[in-house]
Amino acid sequence: MSELSVRGLGASYGRREVLFDLDLDLEAGEMLAVLGPSGCGKTTLLRSLAGLHRIDRGSITLAGTVLAAPPSTHVPPEHRRIGLMPQEGGLFPHLSVGENVGFGLVNPLPHKRRGDRVRRRSRVEAMLELVGLPDAIDVDPRELSGGQQQRVALARALAPNPSVVLMDEPFASLDTGLRSGLRREVRELLHSSGTPSILVTHDRTEAMTTADRVTVLLDGSTAQTGTPHELYHRPSSEAVGAFVGEAMMVEGMGVGMAAETIFGTIPVTGVASGHGRVLVRPEQLTPTADSDGDFVIVETVFAGPHSLQTLEHLTSGARSTAWVRGTDLCGPGERVRVQVSGPVAFFDAVGVETSDRSKSVTA
Repeated sequence: MSELSVRGLGASYGRREVLFDLDLDLEAGEMLAVLGPSGCGKTTLLRSLAGLHRIDRGSITLAGTVLAAPPSTHVPPEHRRIGLMPQEGGLFPHLSVGENVGFGLVNPLPHKRRGDRVRRRSRVEAMLELVGLPDAIDVDPRELSGGQQQRVALARALAPNPSVVLMDEPFASLDTGLRSGLRREVRELLHSSGTPSILVTHDRTEAMTTADRVTVLLDGSTAQTGTPHELYHRPSSEAVGAFVGEAMMVEGMGVGMAAETIFGTIPVTGVASGHGRVLVRPEQLTPTADSDGDFVIVETVFAGPHSLQTLEHLTSGARSTAWVRGTDLCGPGERVRVQVSGPVAFFDAVGVETSDRSKSVTA
């Protein structure tokens, strides 16, 4: 059984519907990234899971307990055992680091708080030890760096021992170098604590390098869920393929396990038949100097470890981009032949990946 299960979720603001029949599963101990462009409903999804927004239809179930199922069931946020790590940490500036971490541990009944002080202090110290800030309990959070504040925010989210932690673009405000390191730290901390988590982000690199699985959210609905490798190499639709990485859609004629294209015959991930399109990634193209080649180099742009080369097909005029390593590169105006390192995803005339369609038909 999934730790968190969402079925047919619909949510709106007044007459504006934001989420449409969304399905989602979070397994015990895993980190799931919800990846989508701005405005696709990612934050609304987190607010709905946390109980901060009432859903219109569908259901949310956590560890076998129904949290939301309109119109009869809506468990309030404070009773859901869900931790929330907002953007930029959201620490209370008037409280110390320790008071921030222990905020969710305070008993709402004043006469029961006295006996809890030792327990709360012990839990706060354990959480700060976990996130690598054991000596910061009495520190003003404003004295901490951005990365340290995010670690305190994680400690605060974990302190009440939640069943799930929700993270709303928690690294967006950090510089690139710090963001990369902190992502790894947070992933390791959550895995070591055994707490399943959902990371909401619009950054595909963040999602693909941090999460165990990724759910792509497009136009308020679940487009595909899979491992980063599955999404990148076997997207279920052209829209998913283009969103999770740089891609070129090339016309092709499917013939069994291959497709005929302007690059020649390319192996495909499924069984291809008839007219369609293949998705080619820039790193799959290798141009080689050839006076009889079908392509010409239009432009080369140096980009550090690799260069970006724009290629033009001499017959059709179609352009594509290759990521090429090395320094001995063909120059503008030079003719080349292009080899494609397959297999590639093949989409039929309506934009469905053929292996994905065959699986759904079989099921």
